[in-house]
Amino acid sequence: MKTLCPFLLFLILTITSQAQNVTGSYIATETNDTVVSTEWITIDKSETILFSFRMVKHNSQYALELKYNFGAGPVFSVAKGDSVMIKLLSGWTFSIHAKDSIVSKIGLAAHSGSVHGTVTQGVYVVYPLTIGELIALGSEGIEKVRLYTSRGFDNFIFPKSSQNDIEKASVNIAIPVTNWKRVKYMENYHPVTEIPKQKDDKW
Repeated sequence: MKTLCPFLLFLILTITSQAQNVTGSYIATETNDTVVSTEWITIDKSETILFSFRMVKHNSQYALELKYNFGAGPVFSVAKGDSVMIKLLSGWTFSIHAKDSIVSKIGLAAHSGSVHGTVTQGVYVVYPLTIGELIALGSEGIEKVRLYTSRGFDNFIFPKSSQNDIEKASVNIAIPVTNWKRVKYMENYHPVTEIPKQKDDKW
């Protein structure tokens, strides 16, 4: 019996997994663009600190979207191509890179209906993923990430209870969607159309 290719095996696992719910699947009537997204998950929060994510698929391009802040600090920014280094539980490390530049704003990392992050400088950043990176994220949990911004870099260690949250979302976003909500224009998502040039980052 021939060995299944990694992506085919990954797709099979998506059908049998119990992961995050897909909360949005839209198709634009004027452009036929499609967007699928998982629910927002907050990994760590307090009155002033927030780190949360969701997975998005725009047409055939996948992305990890992050919202985060660093407490009651000053304005900071993320430049196009700035990286997030990801260390998996196995020790394997790789980097993904910001699609666009963004300057923090008060409340930008907050979520509708929540007071967390509403009074602090935050960012909402899109990090495009290759198929290989999506498979890696869907294969095992994350130990920690390193966020590169105008501040330099900040490490975020995942609590044990949340180490597999991004793994579950990565599996779920790959499940084929059959029910689409038709809209005239896309709302509340960041189009992903390119993967920035990779940088040589080292942990």
